[in-house]
Amino acid sequence: MLALGWFFAQGFGNFALAALVASVSDQLPETQYGKTSGLIGVAQNVAVMLATWMSAWFMHSMFLLFMVPAVLGLVLVLVYALTIPEPVLKENRYPFNFREFITSFWTNPIRFPDFGLAWWGRFLIIFASFLFMTFRPMYMTRHLGLSGDEGAYAIAIGVTIYTVTVMIAGIAAGWISDLLHRRKVIVALSSVLFAIATYLLAHAATVKHFYMIEALMGLAIGMYFAVDMALVVEVLPDRLNSGKDLGVFNIANALPQSLSPAVGAWLLGTLGDNTDFTPLLVVAAVSALVGAAITMLIRSVR
Repeated sequence: MLALGWFFAQGFGNFALAALVASVSDQLPETQYGKTSGLIGVAQNVAVMLATWMSAWFMHSMFLLFMVPAVLGLVLVLVYALTIPEPVLKENRYPFNFREFITSFWTNPIRFPDFGLAWWGRFLIIFASFLFMTFRPMYMTRHLGLSGDEGAYAIAIGVTIYTVTVMIAGIAAGWISDLLHRRKVIVALSSVLFAIATYLLAHAATVKHFYMIEALMGLAIGMYFAVDMALVVEVLPDRLNSGKDLGVFNIANALPQSLSPAVGAWLLGTLGDNTDFTPLLVVAAVSALVGAAITMLIRSVR
């Protein structure tokens, strides 16, 4: 039942997210990509912060824990869908073809190498992020020695600190990116900072250390999401079919979220004793560093 619920939540959540990201390409000029990407990154992380606080408030009511965020998300998405101006096609220029539908889940990375590099860069940073996020409650209790309630409260405080730095870094990085017309350097730098912060978690000894590292992670992720979306839109193979290609790109968001729990559990259970988080955090740091290196190989964007 848990697996089935996760399947539908991931599927339909990413269904909506792919269309949302496509609307950035459809609605905005290139000169506003960085600023808008930064604001979207801020909104995404504010949502994570609110969800984390809700998990602390509703941790003793499973129904409220899942349904309050779900209803809130539904209402806000409906407001967006009903208010955004969008041209309506009078006729379908592309009649439905089942073979084309199946092949739409693939964008050739050989033919469009920059798109493929951007895809792998996003995959690796999301994989690194969720390696830790998935096991963060366990990290608080087994690495820092907190109780379950203390760990939930500390996570909520940490995510709040993280979100504040995300907001500051995201808005600033988006503005600077548009001003300097540079994307990949900022994306790569933010991935390196995230790798450093992730590795430092293995050496955190107190909750205060955890809070400081959360601030550094927020700085890195704020910079990353503020600029990476703008970079992705610029390397799209076909701007007229941006929804299709951004749907393919969204797999780089969804797939690592599903793979990281299995990989993380193996790292904790095989290379550690479920209390040693060093193997997991080192793998996460290396993943982010490889993502930074891959991003710098993109040629069509400065």
